[in-house]
Amino acid sequence: TTPAKPKPAPVQYATYGTPDDKIVVTGTVVTAYPLENTYGYRTTYRQLIVLDVAQADGTHALIKTTTSAAWAFDVAVQDTVTVAGKIKEHTVYNDRPQTVITYPKRLDQTA
Repeated sequence: TTPAKPKPAPVQYATYGTPDDKIVVTGTVVTAYPLENTYGYRTTYRQLIVLDVAQADGTHALIKTTTSAAWAFDVAVQDTVTVAGKIKEHTVYNDRPQTVITYPKRLDQTA
């Protein structure tokens, strides 16, 4: 029989920064999900983006944002992107802390 492969250590998640901080992070896209809302006769399209960012202390941070910016519709899961934004709040989803940012701007775009 083949020996069982050792399981990798589970990833530890922590929040990133404090609310109202302006940050620039580089991470891997783990979620890129389109959101569609209809208000009366008008439909708005936004994209939910979640980045996994490795921190200096060995933990990882999940950076979450929603935006209607054109760049957000061009990213896919597993892409590496650099985003600047302002921390709005810290939340928890599926027992993982997340850092929500507003005013996201992609800095590594190739024009």
